[in-house]
Amino acid sequence: MGKARVAVRIKDVVSRSKSVNHNINLDALSQRYNDMMKKINRLTTALNKHHSLIKEMSNSRVNVATQISDLAQGSPLESHAGGVENNSESYSAIHQGLSKDVEGYADKYQEFIIGYVVEWNKVISARTKAGLKKTASLRRDLDHYQRKVDELNRKVNATLAKGSPTDAKTKSKMKRNENKLVKAKDAYKLAAEEMCMYLQETVDQGWKDLHPLLVKIAQFDMSLVGEETDYLSGMDTVITALSALALSNNLKVMGRLEELKKHDASSLYAGTKDSPTLAGGDESTYDGSLNSASAGSPQGVDGFPVEVTLELQSLSTPKRRPKFFARSNTPPPLTLEKIDA
Repeated sequence: MGKARVAVRIKDVVSRSKSVNHNINLDALSQRYNDMMKKINRLTTALNKHHSLIKEMSNSRVNVATQISDLAQGSPLESHAGGVENNSESYSAIHQGLSKDVEGYADKYQEFIIGYVVEWNKVISARTKAGLKKTASLRRDLDHYQRKVDELNRKVNATLAKGSPTDAKTKSKMKRNENKLVKAKDAYKLAAEEMCMYLQETVDQGWKDLHPLLVKIAQFDMSLVGEETDYLSGMDTVITALSALALSNNLKVMGRLEELKKHDASSLYAGTKDSPTLAGGDESTYDGSLNSASAGSPQGVDGFPVEVTLELQSLSTPKRRPKFFARSNTPPPLTLEKIDA
């Protein structure tokens, strides 16, 4: 870059005034492009956050299941709450299995959804940056030759005003710079028009680039919900087993926290005073004999027997899915392979 072009660049920065050769349409489209890129960047941030939350939610579910399993250890609830080693249809086992699949879905989300937006951003920003840089350089060339021709015109006019003829060297220089000015105008005009077309296509028709992303996100959401529904439908078996356990042990639907809060220990205690626990023997309070005793002698307020009012239907999951999943015209969830497409 010559000194003259450096001077033009410095003048642009210092004066902060736009060149007379600036393309107004290019300026307006550049602003619209910048606004769109801000939206794409915000979308990328939102997608990354959602990806983290998908994994966080999955891990959180497994953590809750693990803690429940830990609390249930050694009790009649162990096989229903515990891990895969205890029961492949337990609460914890279902969430562990779901978590493994969700991890695969999260990887697909990163690769095919976030990856698409990142590539979209990269493609249009790289070409736009290069195009705007080229047009700015051509505009500076145009400004440079415009300034030189204007200066030469002023010099010639000043000479003619004095009644002196223009020398051959000045005429030659004038002609040479006028030719360069014409070429600079044509080059800048062509580059600016091409850049305007690209920016307008990128911004106004950007919905065409958003469309594949929306398809992938819709596929992902439906597939993930379908996967979760398939896994979590196994909770019906867990709830049915828990309902049977509740009936056999005379458990109330709402639990017994009020009794634990208000009643004395003798009315709450379901065992016998000479039980191994009270005698300092076996630590297990959840053996089969205790369960049988509880079932045969239900304890209520002040030790009086209570009627078992717990209903299986109140604890079991509905046999029918919510309307969102039950619509006959709703296609089955797509697989991860279709998301890849």
